[in-house]
Amino acid sequence: MSAELITADEVAERLRVTRAWVLAEARAGRLAHYRLNRQVRFTWAQVEAFLASREAGDASGVAIVPRPAQIPAGLFPETTPRRGTVASHRRAHSGAR
Repeated sequence: MSAELITADEVAERLRVTRAWVLAEARAGRLAHYRLNRQVRFTWAQVEAFLASREAGDASGVAIVPRPAQIPAGLFPETTPRRGTVASHRRAHSGAR
């Protein structure tokens, strides 16, 4: 075998997705891979073939959306922090202090 084997972490970094996503695609049979005992390895040829099939719309109809390096400020509204538990709320509003 002349092709260099790469790890799921290397694939994830290159595709800008999580390692878990890469392994899930391999486990589902959509991304060709080699199993060496408990280790999973890929070749760039396999990854490129996977990407080509995704661009052609052959795999589950889901497009690859790269993970943003940083979420832009203001994209999500600020959340209100929790003030306490249900029990503390009941104590505060039960009239007994």
